Amino acid sequence: MKMVSCPMISKRRCLSRAFVTMVTATAFVFVVANITPASCLSGSLRSRIQSLRTTLHPPAGDEFPGVERDALLKRLVSLGRSFSQKPPSLDSPATFHRRHPSEIVPGCTSAVVVSASLGSSNVLSVTGSSDAFLSSGLLAAVCLLLEGLPARDVVEMDDTESIAEYLGLRSVLTVGRMDGVENIVRTVQRQTRALLCTDFDPAATSQEKFSCKLPRVAMLLSGGVDSAVAMHLLLRTNTHEVHAYYLKIWLEDELSHLNACPWEDDMAVCTRLCAEAGVPLRVLSLQEEYRDTVLRYTVEESGKGRTPNPDVACNRRVKFGVFLDHLDALPAEESYDRVASGHYAEVVRDPDGTCRLRQAKDAVKDQTYFLSTLSQRQLQRVIFPLGTYPKAEVRALAQKFGLANAQRPDSQGLCFLGKVRFEDFLQNYLGTNPGNIVDAGTGNVVGRHRGMWFHTVGQRKGLGTVLDPKVGCDGPWYVVAKDPQHNVVFVSNKYNEGDFKRARSGKYTSTILCNYVLISISIFFLSLHVEDFDVENIHWISGRPDPRLFTTISSETPSSACHVTMKIRHGPNMALGTLDLLSPAGDTGRVRLDAEDGGLAPGQFVAFYLPDAEGIGECLGAGVIGERHWEAFIETMRMQRGEEKDDQLGIVG
Repeated sequence: MKMVSCPMISKRRCLSRAFVTMVTATAFVFVVANITPASCLSGSLRSRIQSLRTTLHPPAGDEFPGVERDALLKRLVSLGRSFSQKPPSLDSPATFHRRHPSEIVPGCTSAVVVSASLGSSNVLSVTGSSDAFLSSGLLAAVCLLLEGLPARDVVEMDDTESIAEYLGLRSVLTVGRMDGVENIVRTVQRQTRALLCTDFDPAATSQEKFSCKLPRVAMLLSGGVDSAVAMHLLLRTNTHEVHAYYLKIWLEDELSHLNACPWEDDMAVCTRLCAEAGVPLRVLSLQEEYRDTVLRYTVEESGKGRTPNPDVACNRRVKFGVFLDHLDALPAEESYDRVASGHYAEVVRDPDGTCRLRQAKDAVKDQTYFLSTLSQRQLQRVIFPLGTYPKAEVRALAQKFGLANAQRPDSQGLCFLGKVRFEDFLQNYLGTNPGNIVDAGTGNVVGRHRGMWFHTVGQRKGLGTVLDPKVGCDGPWYVVAKDPQHNVVFVSNKYNEGDFKRARSGKYTSTILCNYVLISISIFFLSLHVEDFDVENIHWISGRPDPRLFTTISSETPSSACHVTMKIRHGPNMALGTLDLLSPAGDTGRVRLDAEDGGLAPGQFVAFYLPDAEGIGECLGAGVIGERHWEAFIETMRMQRGEEKDDQLGIVG
């Protein structure tokens, strides 16, 4: 059967096709025309971008969708061919004042080589080559934009990642080539800065000519999103020479039987991130140092029934401790000026050289609690690029930068454990040591624990498996205290009822009451909902108690206390209270909280803050919660039973 075309249908198809073409072309031109170069770019550069954009995107004709894209690619290739045939005039040694040696641009899809040159008036010229015509076209575009500009204008550009966007190239370039344009510009900026800070001497050797170096930064890279974005923010400032370090602290020899080594995935991510960014990556094993410091501290404190914080110890003793010592031991030509990390915090540097640790803008992610024991020496060497960024924006930047780990979830738990449960870790090093679980309200034994280090104050989850089934239905039960001397864990199911609620107090008493239950009730709430506690080993970041806290600071014990803002654990919640220093050095004190807290435990850190007008606090230091409230609880129970201090604690059977 012969098919007969309908003129009306054909006409409609043509009109429809023409309409789609018109809309597509109009939208394409609209998008290109409305991407305006940022005001932070010089007027001359903005004018050049607009001119080159017009060259690459002439007024749309009657092409079908896709034709304009192909035409743009052809224009870029043609630009690359022309650039290869007619390199800039400053390629001649007789016409430039100083020239940087050619370098391969990192992170480009093709091999791109570039060299910046300065004329006698510090006017910039760029030469280069590529093994692909499209990359040559992109290189030519950069050269056309920067050719003849004042060198300092080029160095001070801070919107380099958007140049390809301004030129309307997103529709035809892969993410890799888009990044390649930025990398070309950044390489030229770095070379230009080196030329500007070099006192030119025609007789000098190549090494002497380019001896002016940017400050070198050792970037701690973990494989997570935060440290990856922090590294890219540093790179985009063009003010540092960045080298990445991955610290290997996973103890695979001791813990490999518990789980697969998590650092293998982290290392793969770090390797890819650095390859794409053109950043050298070094792997440094600090396993032995970590074992001798953080691991030993964690195991010893847990064995005493206390609550350690390995993250606080790791920052002070490893990441900004032995790692800094390692960097300082390097030869002078390999030394580093700063260490950077992805922590959410800010370092404020005063004119006199004093460094102050300030909370991050994101209160939920703020990590000054974990950094509260750093010293002045350590703070003077660190950079925290994420201090002013909320977490949501960091995630958005990871997408914008096209990072390989942009979708990677945040890590949970301790950095050296990976997926290993903390309970399994403790059992591996401390084993088990069964003991009684005692009801703090009655003195009755209500269960058996496998080791008091498996339980923390305020714990509810997991108690059901170690309590007598007969009392399980009387819950919920909470851990309220531990007696390390007699291996006893105290619990209660009267968290917020009647006399327990009324019995909350900040004062401890050893008065023997006739009613045993009232004693137990009172002491229970002193342990679970205490308002005052002792603080030991207080570390002040400035080296001494901050005078801004106290009206009088004398060489003797301060006679007056101060009101202070605190963090008792990591998170956005702040506590208010009074701090009274008990020693001339200010390293011990007593805190009285304005409101009760339900989870204080010996060994836990408490960080002190001084809020500013914006409500963002400066972290002044931290101390360790002492055992006074536990000792008062246990001693009162002994006295009620009429026992000597060192006798075995009597428990009602």
